[in-house]
Amino acid sequence: MDKQKQTQRITIDDKFYRRAQAADHALNANIETAIELYLGHRDRKKTDAALNFEKALGILSMSYVKMVNTIIREDWKTLTPERKLLLNFGVMDARLAQGGKVLDLLPAELEKAAGKFMLEVYYLNEWFEKIGRGVIPLTSDVAQTKAVSQKKEQDERVKAKIRDIEKKLQVKYKEEFEGFQELLQAFNELNPEAEASDKLRLLRKIRKTGAALEAIIKDQSLGHTEIENLSAKISEDGEGGDVSAMDSRRADQFRRLREEFDLLVNVMRSCAVRGGVLRNTPVLVDKWIPLDTRFSLFTRTYVAQKLEELESKDPTIFHDRGGRRVPPRVLILPGVGTGMAWQDRIMMPLFPPPTMPPEASMIRTLGSFRWFAATKSFNWKDLPGELGSAYHMARPDLDFTKLSKNFIDDYFDWMTREAQGFQVLDAEVRKIFWKYIPFPRELKEDLFKRATVYRQLYGEELRKQ
Repeated sequence: MDKQKQTQRITIDDKFYRRAQAADHALNANIETAIELYLGHRDRKKTDAALNFEKALGILSMSYVKMVNTIIREDWKTLTPERKLLLNFGVMDARLAQGGKVLDLLPAELEKAAGKFMLEVYYLNEWFEKIGRGVIPLTSDVAQTKAVSQKKEQDERVKAKIRDIEKKLQVKYKEEFEGFQELLQAFNELNPEAEASDKLRLLRKIRKTGAALEAIIKDQSLGHTEIENLSAKISEDGEGGDVSAMDSRRADQFRRLREEFDLLVNVMRSCAVRGGVLRNTPVLVDKWIPLDTRFSLFTRTYVAQKLEELESKDPTIFHDRGGRRVPPRVLILPGVGTGMAWQDRIMMPLFPPPTMPPEASMIRTLGSFRWFAATKSFNWKDLPGELGSAYHMARPDLDFTKLSKNFIDDYFDWMTREAQGFQVLDAEVRKIFWKYIPFPRELKEDLFKRATVYRQLYGEELRKQ
């Protein structure tokens, strides 16, 4: 049986994306262009490699979104292993993630049972199944009650983007015409009886002009595809698209999944930016593989076990006001970055930022969850005896964005250096955290032995009991 499973295991190879979707020649051509840009094969005009990298990520992101929308529309309930690898991990092509063992781990990860952990951890296909059935509510309340005015604003932004692309295409059409004129002129000047130096000069000019024309035509194709995708989004939202042919229940499932995915795409971008990765894509590329070779990626088992370990150090993090443990659901998303907390859930990218230790990324994500819980009330600043208001009073001069960042930084220090007895926080913040983010008793007793400041805090706590 094991041998049979091994022979059936999916191999991630070049052009893997073709096995994860129906034939779409335009999309395939765009992905190949992105791969060439990513690998540097299209740097014929000595373009800055960083620009090629950025352009490649943009094309890959657009292609991933289009492919996942196709999956949602067609068969999100019965996915092939290839489509699961694309959806859950952003696997598109082996050439984008050369080296390392990640590509070998992912097919095996699909075969693993979920296991029993203290938190529910999902991959994207499992999350979609729950969302489609209504077991898990949509991530954003806005997605459930999307106002007409919001829809109009979104359509106007899409139309403005289409107009911008059309202007760029007009420039490309002009460049194409001039390029063909130059090419025809060079062919007309070719003379078999000319000097060898003149013939070589003209041939070099023809090669150069031909390569430039090839790049222009590919850029035009990408522009047309992007306009097609944007136009389809407007018509789908406005006219119902494929939904009109479905029964009401299927139509509702389709709407829920599409709205959820639209929001999750933004979450993926935000996670990357939070981790300092400004140029990003949900597609698996080797730039995301951590420098620490002892760690590969945030699998379900790793995330569940590490969160349980961190919860043991911050045992009240998932407690409600009545002291009852209400753990959030955890979703592992394709891409890179630091996780986000959103209502009753935590979003974790598949990869931590390349330069950040995995545990540091997870601690900062829990700090984000702590801060969201502390500030979710509209009057959180005015609630006495609460973490949010107490921390705000300790940092009164900071706006909300800086206050959030400060809190996450302080939470990281609390869970790492302060937990080891190193006093790095100021006295007021340490006192707040000791009260509202308490360590377990065993750790408190250990810190009691290490330094006077902890003896004072623990002594005050014991006297109040």
